[in-house]
Amino acid sequence: MKSRKYCLSLLATGLICIPTLTLAQSQGNNGTASMPQHDAANTTMNSGKGEMSGNVPAADKKFMREAAEGGLAEVELGKLATEKASSEEVKKFGQRMVDDHSKANEELKQRVRAFWQTHPCGTKFSDAEMGTREFFTSLEAHRYRKEWHIPIAANFAATRGLKVLEIGCGMGTDGAQFAKAGADYAGVDLTEAAVELARKRFALSHLNGEFR
Repeated sequence: MKSRKYCLSLLATGLICIPTLTLAQSQGNNGTASMPQHDAANTTMNSGKGEMSGNVPAADKKFMREAAEGGLAEVELGKLATEKASSEEVKKFGQRMVDDHSKANEELKQRVRAFWQTHPCGTKFSDAEMGTREFFTSLEAHRYRKEWHIPIAANFAATRGLKVLEIGCGMGTDGAQFAKAGADYAGVDLTEAAVELARKRFALSHLNGEFR
């Protein structure tokens, strides 16, 4: 009886960007799950793919990350109060926490989305005209020079014939490597700006992939 085998890797994490998550699926005759030989906890922060544009002060980056983390924590605490508290007053207070912080979290998410729509992750690392072959070539060279561990962790060549879903595909730099290796690739990202650049990247290289 065939069972599914999954390969999961965390390639890069930014301060505000959605973590890049790659899921490869294949059919096998056993129920084992395989992981790339690397420690995801040691994946580089402030990476070339995830770092916010250089005109954003470090203090603002720190505030936005802590605000997001704090808001999520407050929502969870509020939910806990509404579920576990015996006092109606405490339950009402907990619900107010959930409502208020859920609204604040949504507002922050929209601000982040607007920022990355205007400044797609990583575009500052190329002086070439955005969307050109030279642009993508220079970005790829910069990415794998600064984040040399990614090709090792992702093991692109081993994904031939697999279905690969990349969550947080950015401009398709890693996705192109999966597609070149023969993977059935799909990528999703937070903004349409990144998705459109990824589509251009694939079109220039005559690669097949699906983006959302």
